Amino acid sequence: MTAPEAGGATRLVLVSDPLSARALALLRTAPGIAVEERRGLSEADLLPLVAGIDAWIVRGATRVTRRLLEAAPRLRWVARAGAGLDNIDVAAARERGIAVLNVPGANAVAVAELTFGLLLSLLRHIPDAHASVRAGGWDKSKFQGRELRGKTLGIVGLGKIGQAIAV
Repeated sequence: MTAPEAGGATRLVLVSDPLSARALALLRTAPGIAVEERRGLSEADLLPLVAGIDAWIVRGATRVTRRLLEAAPRLRWVARAGAGLDNIDVAAARERGIAVLNVPGANAVAVAELTFGLLLSLLRHIPDAHASVRAGGWDKSKFQGRELRGKTLGIVGLGKIGQAIAV
């Protein structure tokens, strides 16, 4: 890890899960920010790295545990580049005054589109038809599906994803 410049002007941000090239470029060009990208590390590997960080960006792979938070005395915030916080010990972070951020709804359109893809896949028996063709067969009559048109879809919950499905 690189150390902050004299006077503490540079803040060190650890990125421990994949981010888009655009997001990384924005971080790297921000004044006063030094970015250290270290992906795929275990808790044991992360322990010596977190001591000098001011901020930490994760997705879903890195587990931000109490032990890691306690080993990061300069840490001021942890951001999850995604909707959930299940991989971050939020209670431990709050105890230490560390802000925990996320981006709810960032993937709502992708999940809504996947929902329709899965609906079509089930109605049209696409997984079974695919497996049949891969095995060298093709019994077209077995894979007669139904149309999505004219069906009524019930949506339980109208959060960001439910709203994206509804429109």
